[in-house]
Amino acid sequence: MNPGLRAAVLSAALASAPLCAQRLTFTRQATPTRASLRGLSVVSDQVAWASGSGGTVLRTVDGGATWSALPIPGAERQDFRDVKAFSDKLAYALAIAGNGGLYKTSDGGATWTRQYASTEPGFFLDSMAFRDARHGTAVGDPMAGKFLVLDTADGIAWKPDGTVPPALAGEGAFAASGSAIAVRGGQVWIATGGAATARVYHRSCPTCAWSVADAPMGGGGSGSGIFSIAICDGRHAAAVGGDYTHPEQTARSAAWSKDGGATWNAAAAMPAGYRSSVACNPSNRKLLLAAGPTGTDLSSDGGAHWLADAKENLNTIAWSGKNGGWAVGPRGAIYRFTLR
Repeated sequence: MNPGLRAAVLSAALASAPLCAQRLTFTRQATPTRASLRGLSVVSDQVAWASGSGGTVLRTVDGGATWSALPIPGAERQDFRDVKAFSDKLAYALAIAGNGGLYKTSDGGATWTRQYASTEPGFFLDSMAFRDARHGTAVGDPMAGKFLVLDTADGIAWKPDGTVPPALAGEGAFAASGSAIAVRGGQVWIATGGAATARVYHRSCPTCAWSVADAPMGGGGSGSGIFSIAICDGRHAAAVGGDYTHPEQTARSAAWSKDGGATWNAAAAMPAGYRSSVACNPSNRKLLLAAGPTGTDLSSDGGAHWLADAKENLNTIAWSGKNGGWAVGPRGAIYRFTLR
């Protein structure tokens, strides 16, 4: 497209969107690591956990003034792509592959228990999400033609769901930010990519059959599709992604739904590049953030239109309240952000 025409089209799209008047401010915090951080779980304005490469699990209990490393014995070489916490004591950590698995601590990281592991070829976990501290679901890449979906109803034992529909050729989930899966109540959504079509799997209850919806995301290559999904309420949802091998490309990097993920619409104004994380504001379901290596975008209409804001290189972003939160990225980067 001619650059002038492209600018005109974008300006027209943005002019028709209810854009945010607010702006983001990021402040980097001191951390004891240079690991690539992708897992992030915000408990409160004071308590948050983060995780990443090199066996890294971190926690703050003072709003980020200090971050403490919480090593897991025997997992020093693992890549912890996801962490989900419920207090300063209770948290789960997910290591993606090769003698990795699911770990839990109930004493603030002083001790850890590995709850699930596998040495089967192709074993690779991507993300986990929880309804509460006892009920959770984790997703891994397809094995024997179907996604590995693990459920726990007691916070201890994880059981595979054998009813997941067959995956497409090349289809997988992305362990980019620990948010390829979302839960709300007893419902589960799993976002995929890598195949000809990006899709969203949905299960409305623990014993219900799965449905699968196509989404207008990515470019159909192995590095493209949906990387993050957020369920803002019972009906409104947003997904972001694109192609991580071409992070500057804006096309097909966001979609939104107003029917609980049964159907998906391409965003009218896309984020400014590939995005690995999306998060709904806890007080305003129409206000969302999308973050990735080329920056952060804001949407004030539920993901239909996005406006580029900050430029920090990020992997994951999460709210701690209506006006701010945390974000993590490469080389040990942890930021506190505010929305003003």
